[in-house]
Amino acid sequence: ASEPSRLPTADELAAAREKTGLGLVEVRDEPPALRKRAANVTLDLAGLAQGYTVDLMAQRLDELGAKRYLAELGGELYAKGNKTGRSPWRIGVEKPKAGAREIERVVGLADAGMTTSGDYRDYFEIDGRRFSHTIDPRTGRPVAHDVRAVTVIAKDATLADAMATALLVMGEKAGLRYADEHDLAALFVSGDAPAYTETYSKAFEPYIEESK
Repeated sequence: ASEPSRLPTADELAAAREKTGLGLVEVRDEPPALRKRAANVTLDLAGLAQGYTVDLMAQRLDELGAKRYLAELGGELYAKGNKTGRSPWRIGVEKPKAGAREIERVVGLADAGMTTSGDYRDYFEIDGRRFSHTIDPRTGRPVAHDVRAVTVIAKDATLADAMATALLVMGEKAGLRYADEHDLAALFVSGDAPAYTETYSKAFEPYIEESK
């Protein structure tokens, strides 16, 4: 898709927000069902589709009897078992630097999913100003804080994918508070090169293998 050439007007944002939000969808567990409360509501699962696909790959590998593997798609991944039978898979978390491949942290991963969400590759520019591709549903506008990337480690890649996006929207302060309250392993990298700063939840500490 081509990049936008202008920002939406206040009226356009208001119209979009009228058909946005979980309050417009009803969910039933038994039997499973979804119901829209407005005809023009659509569901966009792009925020967790790659993580879900990784989990399907892992499920198939489990069915084939694989005991140790690393499944990855577009940066979302799931690590099963230990790489050598003794030590966990060592995964590099990138610095949020456009056009570069540099390591911010190295984490050890076993029997868990991991995802990094950020705006350092997916963004658009209008009149020389850079905007994140991630939209804050509370405002309808791109997130405007200085968090460049959020990495989440969870029980599966689907949850990691969804929560990394959610925490990116929340920002560092609210996102870190949420992660600690819900025992979620999350790493926040903020600022701009070369002066990146990072914070992480208590649950993330055990995964850290190598400092930046």
